[in-house]
Amino acid sequence: MDKISDVIMKKALDIQKEWISFQKKEITATEIATEVATKSQAAIMGGRESTAWRTYMELFVGNDPTNIDRLVPPKTAPDPDPDREKARVYLVRNGMCSEGTTPTTVHTVEQTLD
Repeated sequence: MDKISDVIMKKALDIQKEWISFQKKEITATEIATEVATKSQAAIMGGRESTAWRTYMELFVGNDPTNIDRLVPPKTAPDPDPDREKARVYLVRNGMCSEGTTPTTVHTVEQTLD
């Protein structure tokens, strides 16, 4: 079972490696960072109850499908934990930035969502 924080960290490292390769001109596109940023923007524009939000959060589920419930709590029962709510917001906001701007994918998320 993957911990959400491990999946987030792996995604951040993949973006970092991709950015380094891009800077060295070993690759010509940053596909991972672009996907994360595009889905993050759609999630922000769509809001917490949108399909776009769920699609973005699925990037961080890993091999444990029950993780999605930690990232997208039921609409009828919002998570009463304000720290988890804040971490979700940061996870979406952080997706707009990558190594190309600032390395903030994991900023203020850490292990709060595990």
